[in-house]
Amino acid sequence: MHKGIWPIYKITTLRIMIHWQLDRHSMARKGRAKTQEVPFEDVRNVTELIKLPNGEFDMMLALATRTVLRLQQLPVRAVQGIQGAVKESQLRFQARTAQMLKRV
Repeated sequence: MHKGIWPIYKITTLRIMIHWQLDRHSMARKGRAKTQEVPFEDVRNVTELIKLPNGEFDMMLALATRTVLRLQQLPVRAVQGIQGAVKESQLRFQARTAQMLKRV
């Protein structure tokens, strides 16, 4: 995401829904708001965690597509939930990899 985008996140243990718009007022206009969905199974790791002066966090996530997703201004509880979901998805990914290696 680049400067000028205002994201709003809905984070569950299965996915991250990012609603974003190019300016603060366009969320009200349906045609201008966009949605991106990132399942946690595509998240490989938390690459960086930055504590902001207001007590919130910026978080970088490495995705399976080799891109980095930056989540901005997250509250502490959201960060803890994301870290738990990432760890769980890492364990699932390792288990799938181990099963595939057993078959070979």
